[in-house]
Amino acid sequence: LISVEGYNEAYDAGAHGVTVTGNNLPGDSTWYKWGEGAWTQEAPAWTDVLGSGQTVSVEVRNDNYATATGYADVTITPATLTVVTQGASRQYNGEKLTAPGKISGFVGGETAGFSVTGEVGPGVGGPVDNTYSIDWAGATAKESNYAVSETLGKLQITPATITAVGGKLQKWFGTDDPTNLGYGVNPGPVAG
Repeated sequence: LISVEGYNEAYDAGAHGVTVTGNNLPGDSTWYKWGEGAWTQEAPAWTDVLGSGQTVSVEVRNDNYATATGYADVTITPATLTVVTQGASRQYNGEKLTAPGKISGFVGGETAGFSVTGEVGPGVGGPVDNTYSIDWAGATAKESNYAVSETLGKLQITPATITAVGGKLQKWFGTDDPTNLGYGVNPGPVAG
């Protein structure tokens, strides 16, 4: 009697296959078959994500006993990358507004390029998502082995407050209206 245990876990950069127990009698030989392949004594193992999984059939053969059979599935699901970008808000000052972000969750020392691409202003006030980009070209990580969970901050530029202050004028009854109306703006001119 044998037992064949499958594997169903998230990607961890390690190789995984089925585990066979009860195949330890003298003369036992363990054989494996999967897909359309031929029977082999080399135990199969997979590292990368397997879309819908892989069924592995097992036979333990022994000239002194009936052949014991079993099967199990090997499923490797994507590991989760977590992306968090910060939000920010400020008054208009003529400059673009950006905020940082971070990525975490790579396994086995793998890496990929990461940059925060969100920006707002000076022509757009928002709010807009603080977006990001993952660069898989030249990465040690494979995109297919990861699923991304994201929390995006919002970027927004609010209108600047401008206060106009009129000059002090006087008009006396029977005189002409003043023509030298003066004013000031606070704050002064804003670039952009």
